[in-house]
Amino acid sequence: MRRFKVTLTALLIAVVLLTCADYTTFAATGRSLVLGKVNTADRQTVVARTTTGPVLRLTTRTRGSAPMIVNGTGRVTNLNADRIDGKDASAFAPSWSTPVAGAHVTGALTPSVQHAFGIPAVTWWASNGWYLVTLSQPFDRTRFVPVVAHSCGNLTTSFTSINDKLAVQFGGGVPCDDFNLLVFKLP
Repeated sequence: MRRFKVTLTALLIAVVLLTCADYTTFAATGRSLVLGKVNTADRQTVVARTTTGPVLRLTTRTRGSAPMIVNGTGRVTNLNADRIDGKDASAFAPSWSTPVAGAHVTGALTPSVQHAFGIPAVTWWASNGWYLVTLSQPFDRTRFVPVVAHSCGNLTTSFTSINDKLAVQFGGGVPCDDFNLLVFKLP
């Protein structure tokens, strides 16, 4: 009889412990959160930790396996990620393919700057046949690459740096009355 009471008491304690451990998930949706099975709910599921430290830790058998998969493309508020597709955040910094300055220049001898960013002024240096382009920052040929598109015939385009300004020349010093200029910063 004593053995029966001990067994019954142990069984009762086990049932109470299992019920208490399952109470949190059961109370949220009316059903238990079952590991390894598909769990669905008609309301948001919240897992909260009352002490400091992470709320959830996901591990997989192999490092190459994804610990989590989502089916939505929406933005996750306050999600911080150390890496995206194995790349550090610095890999997503703006690249040199984004121009740092640009303008549409019209008027050969008295140039007018239109639609400009990073280029406050362009002047014609008649004695040497150069257009001097003032940039928002000093121009250095080792740090910047200019690109010019013009409608002035088959003229070659030359570039240099004169007094921290970008100097552009067409066909050995011929004025050009319409050209577009973009300046890229090298990485």
